Amino acid sequence: MARPRVIKVNSLETPITRHCNLRCAACDHASSYLSKSFLNVEKFERDLRLLAKAMVAEEFRVVGGEPLQHPELQSIIDIVRASGIARRIVLITNGVLIDKAPARLWQSIDKLWLSIYPGVSLGLGLDEIEARCRDNNVVFFPKPTKQFRIVLLNNPIEDKTFLGQVYRECKTAHVWKCYTVLNGVFFKCSKASIMEDRLHQLGIDDEDAVNGVTLDTEEDLIERLQVYLDSAEPISACRFCLGTSGPQTPHRQQNRRALDAEMREDHRPLIRRLISERTTPQRSSRQS
Repeated sequence: MARPRVIKVNSLETPITRHCNLRCAACDHASSYLSKSFLNVEKFERDLRLLAKAMVAEEFRVVGGEPLQHPELQSIIDIVRASGIARRIVLITNGVLIDKAPARLWQSIDKLWLSIYPGVSLGLGLDEIEARCRDNNVVFFPKPTKQFRIVLLNNPIEDKTFLGQVYRECKTAHVWKCYTVLNGVFFKCSKASIMEDRLHQLGIDDEDAVNGVTLDTEEDLIERLQVYLDSAEPISACRFCLGTSGPQTPHRQQNRRALDAEMREDHRPLIRRLISERTTPQRSSRQS
């Protein structure tokens, strides 16, 4: 079988900040409590230069945390454009700092994904944001979000059958395919890219876990990526993740006390309940 010249995917993304200016409950990027961290621009440029030899995407999503907090955001967008790794560049933001975005930034992106949360004030009015997008030929995608899904776990999934089910049904990995490149590693899932740091914050040592493909050499990179993407086995990060199988919760902002409680929450009862719901036969609605 002929070797593919390049792997074509719908999207790639990079969280250019780990931290955020909001404290959303159940944030699936753990941005509410990860330490302040900015993407290293030089390393990012090297990663994209190498990955672009093996993979191309329809769009590259610049995400966070909150990406508008990064002081070198414009340089990052310029690097993505110069790499040729994607046809379109998408900025995903909560809009709190959108009024700080310089004119050149509006001219440099192809799409603005605006996450709109209840009770969160935007830096500009929706009409003004839409007008700036229109003036710069930027596709505007406002996304009201009233609920989050409980995804990240403080306790591991020990039941291998349930773990396999969660992985197979995970839309993040298999439908939306939130492929992520960060700090020299390609991940098949955005949650995997933050998992090591998140577990470290919780005092859990999982540093030897293999969650992605190291971008250290061009040699056999296409093959290594393809084997990783085709694997039917959950990666290590899946043990602390409910994927898209977790219950939904109303979106809300947290104070420090609520945030601390979220970090200490025992998720074993939730895991047991979800397993029980899958194994308990549903009662028929019809009379026997």
